[in-house]
Amino acid sequence: MDNRYSQGRFAQMQADQPERRRSIRFPLQMQVSFRPNGHSAKWFSGKTLNISSSGILVQPAAELPRGQKIQMMVDWPEMLDGKIPLRLMVQGRVVRSTSEEAAIHFERFEFRTAKEPLRPAVGAA
Repeated sequence: MDNRYSQGRFAQMQADQPERRRSIRFPLQMQVSFRPNGHSAKWFSGKTLNISSSGILVQPAAELPRGQKIQMMVDWPEMLDGKIPLRLMVQGRVVRSTSEEAAIHFERFEFRTAKEPLRPAVGAA
């Protein structure tokens, strides 16, 4: 079978399938800092690729092992009352990971006010 045909047909088959995800993904690219739960205070940097109500896809500077519980901070693009910066604080678990991206399932999250934007931390992307 011609490889070009099979790849094109597979892509078409995927396009014909209904979306099975429970939550809508929003393509937001924001600065993110993360660290493993219960480990050092050393924070690592990355960027978000998309976000939903149940999780986030990130491009971390370092590969995250599947199953790892992590803490994350994400600078939110909107301001509270149009003038106060917000930060999304997340506790989650890595459910999928490659050398280029990691999917984190939210176990808990909350918004907090931020005094200043995140600075790129160790391993900034």
